[in-house]
Amino acid sequence: MAQVSRTSMRGLVAAMGLAAFLGIIMTFWVTLHVSYHLGAAARIHGWSSLGFGGEAYNRMSSWISTPTNPDNQARTGMVVGFLIAAGLMLIKRTVYGWPFHALGFSISGGWSMIWAWLSLFVAWILKSLILRYGGLRGYRAGLPFFFGIILGDFVVGGAWTLLALYFDMPIYSLWNG
Repeated sequence: MAQVSRTSMRGLVAAMGLAAFLGIIMTFWVTLHVSYHLGAAARIHGWSSLGFGGEAYNRMSSWISTPTNPDNQARTGMVVGFLIAAGLMLIKRTVYGWPFHALGFSISGGWSMIWAWLSLFVAWILKSLILRYGGLRGYRAGLPFFFGIILGDFVVGGAWTLLALYFDMPIYSLWNG
């Protein structure tokens, strides 16, 4: 972004670092404020609000109270997964046009792919078509449009959330937590 807008790379990195830091601090503050204001156990519903805080503690507590032997199948799976990802990364770096990416392999088994696979597939199809028929010039010409779609998604989602908070009304949720 800094190269395209002809601004300072250091300034962009500093601004992004400051935004990340403030975002983390504000997220902690909002979570605590809302939890204390509404009563975390009584009025906040859903696994995303209450489930993550105790997840690490509960897992560690169960490991301490009922220790188990190491899981050799899990270790083998991690080693095999690492080797496949490393191999995909190596091939991607050496073979021009290799279509598979190590990151795609890494996230393909996660729960988020249940929700995101169609969006990623459509984006891949569109990118492939634009590159094939429009070349690099078409790809670069299309970037502002696709960045606008991404920005619009975040802006509209954020605006709906703020309006729902202001008017104290429920909004659409992707999953029922």
